[in-house]
Amino acid sequence: MTVIQKVTLATLKKNRRRTVITILGTAVAVAMVTALAVLAASFHDMFYRAIVRETGGWQIRINGIDKDAMPTVEAYDNLKFADYSLSEGFAKLPGREGYTRSALAMLSYTQSSFERLPVTVSEGRLPEKPGEIILSNDFRETGGMNWAMGDTVTLDTGHYTYEYEEAGETHRQTVRESMSSTDGLTWVDEGERSFTVVGYGNLGRLEQGWQGDFTALGVFDPAATVAGWDFMRAYLEVQRVSEQVFDDGTRLATDINATYQTLYPEGETPETGLSFNHELLGLQGVMASNVAFFSLAVFMAILLLIVVIGSISLISNAFSISLAERVRALGMLAGVGATRRQKRSSVFFEALIIGVFAIPAGILGGIAGIGITLAALGGAMGDFFYSDVDMQMLVPLWVILFTVVFSALILLISAWLPARRASKVAPIEAMRAGGEQGKIKRVRVSRLTRRIFGFEAELGIKNSKRSRRRYFAILSSLIISVVLFLTVSTAMDFIRSSTSLVYGDELVYNVQLQLNHNRSTEAGLPETAPLAAELRALPHAGEMDGFVQFWGTAQLPPSDITAEGLRELTLDSNGNYHLDVTLWALDDESFARYLQKAGLGAAVMESDRIPAILLSPVNTATRDNGRAMISATTMGPGYNLAMPLSGWANAESGLPYEIPLEVAAVSNVFPEVVNNRFSNARALPMVLRESDVRQYAAAQGDALEMQYVTPYQLWAKSPDPAKLYDEADTFETGGDFIINAYNKAADAERDRMGLVIVEVFTYGFIVLITLVCAANIFNTVSTGIALRTREFAMLRSAGLTSKGFNKMLDCETLFYGLKALLWGIPLSILLSFLLYGSVSTGFSFGFSLQLVAYLIAVAGVFLLVGLSMLYARSKVKNLNIAETLKNENW
Repeated sequence: MTVIQKVTLATLKKNRRRTVITILGTAVAVAMVTALAVLAASFHDMFYRAIVRETGGWQIRINGIDKDAMPTVEAYDNLKFADYSLSEGFAKLPGREGYTRSALAMLSYTQSSFERLPVTVSEGRLPEKPGEIILSNDFRETGGMNWAMGDTVTLDTGHYTYEYEEAGETHRQTVRESMSSTDGLTWVDEGERSFTVVGYGNLGRLEQGWQGDFTALGVFDPAATVAGWDFMRAYLEVQRVSEQVFDDGTRLATDINATYQTLYPEGETPETGLSFNHELLGLQGVMASNVAFFSLAVFMAILLLIVVIGSISLISNAFSISLAERVRALGMLAGVGATRRQKRSSVFFEALIIGVFAIPAGILGGIAGIGITLAALGGAMGDFFYSDVDMQMLVPLWVILFTVVFSALILLISAWLPARRASKVAPIEAMRAGGEQGKIKRVRVSRLTRRIFGFEAELGIKNSKRSRRRYFAILSSLIISVVLFLTVSTAMDFIRSSTSLVYGDELVYNVQLQLNHNRSTEAGLPETAPLAAELRALPHAGEMDGFVQFWGTAQLPPSDITAEGLRELTLDSNGNYHLDVTLWALDDESFARYLQKAGLGAAVMESDRIPAILLSPVNTATRDNGRAMISATTMGPGYNLAMPLSGWANAESGLPYEIPLEVAAVSNVFPEVVNNRFSNARALPMVLRESDVRQYAAAQGDALEMQYVTPYQLWAKSPDPAKLYDEADTFETGGDFIINAYNKAADAERDRMGLVIVEVFTYGFIVLITLVCAANIFNTVSTGIALRTREFAMLRSAGLTSKGFNKMLDCETLFYGLKALLWGIPLSILLSFLLYGSVSTGFSFGFSLQLVAYLIAVAGVFLLVGLSMLYARSKVKNLNIAETLKNENW
């Protein structure tokens, strides 16, 4: 150890308090970096496992290959695994003719592929040989077959064909894999086949809700397939993931001549022979296509930037203070021959000593802190991100290496400027200035300040202006703390406000049921009323409101538009204004409750047309990006309107079906199923009775068509939403309907938990960064006071009393706090307003600031500076004037 290093180590030991505070502050900064890195790694791991569970671990998929192409795939030098699938067409389900999902899409994989498929077995096992199949849990619940484990079933198999025109010629395309609909397709029979059911489970994305069929997974032997049968797919998992996978996939598909195209019923944009798992590749660093993870990365980068700013400020100030204390010693060393490099190295050696203690402590503290947090919130994290996998803490080696290198870099940057200043310390200047270098300037203070606060306040202000670097360090730390705390507090308030707009301050309906027809239109649609009555009778149903929703467009002349509507709407080429009409057709029971709530009698609904109640005014977005309650039309009771319904075609003409409406009343009372948060001034909401629409439709010969266009909804106020959800989910409908149940109470709880998660991480981060700032302020203020002991001794010798001395420090505390607030509060309001501007475009709520948060910030600033001053005051309270004037060191 060199002499310079021994002197530096002795200085650190002598000033233990400052050294310990610097180490603790640095450790907190390192802990934040560690926590952010561990959190990023854990999020990445959760997203990765969730995607692999849904899609599988492949990066390249090549469609349209046969067994002759397999050697080309296997010869790929970057191949880790190759899995193969075969689309074998369809098997018709007996007794399901006319149902929406009336067949099984037969999808087979090689035996080894099941090790990597996103399939979770709920009952039974995976298929092991051809002829064995595993079906989805959805099929067991809604397929109506009641097949048990080990049952052997014989089904009619085949495929579909589709004709399309190209270059004036008619072509026929074979379709063997899952599709959304069989309308317009021709069935080609391939004879009967027998299958043995060996399991049920979750098939991930191998069976999705949009499919017009169920999926059956089986096993096939590629060697037994027919040469040239190009319905196979190859799924390639690579060893080394890079941008090269795109070129490799293209080359392989070209070599194989993979030109297989799957034509969906519309015959548009066919799928080419090559595709990539972009979600997985994004998480593997090849493409940032995963929006959630990309947003997380940006958020982490912002937090990391804040950590860097706070950490560099803390550590750099600590080194600057150390330099101020050691300037005379460095000058003496320079006088006996110490070089600039040696003086500079003393500061870097001090950074090394601090890092040796702070970095390991910070890494352990960060891992422990994030571990405890994730242990409490891990399960909720998966639910919040709609993932079936829990979030687990992951501490890979790169996290430790990144934290060590990053922290060392922060220490190096923080020590750089103080080290340069140390190298320039001249012996004569250091001995003569007693630690204060540079040109001495005359400091001026406003006379008004002296008149209001006294001579002692003037002394304090002059000291601040004379020691600008120390003054700026304290003030900047305070401002950063104020801005960060207030901005984040306001952002959290905006999140709460927007969440309450989406889910309401109080959850009115806690379970929603949607009744979807399980038959096609050709088979005839059954009535929803009997099923709705059965669902209302469930033990935990509570009060239910039922309705069907329709949409249409009204074209109104300028004479039917109000003045405020004219300001917001646009005239079309025909001289009319278009308004988007939304009709809520409530069932009789729900409508009767609404009439009572709105204070309307049943007599208003007497009409030869379909009577409707116009809801007005509505909350809409205005042209100036504001929000206002607007009544866009002059419609009143007795106004007649013939409105074409979107998606509802007349059975004979095929033209949009029009229903004759009459405005029975205008009300500003909205039914509970209708919220008053419309997006634009063209919105025209109306409420009517479902039985009126049904009666009119029956007279037109389209009695059942109405229920097919939009599903029937039942919204419940259940005393026990979880039990009602289970009752509806297991309710047997006889196969005519599929009930989609939504537990809104559970969704609301998940969203509230998401808000809790955000608050935990946000305020946890705020606490840590505040600790860094607090350590910075405490260190800077208290040590700055200690460096002024000679100044205090001279003031005492000149007659400054203890009362005056205390008043001087109190005024300094007041000025520090006031200036920090004068800068910090306007900056935080500006940032909060910018945040509000981005959030309010999608949500309508007024701009407001949290008074409690601002009061806490004001109190916290004065408390932090005051405690620092109080501690420093206790250290210099009993100064010996003569001894202090001889020795400036603490």
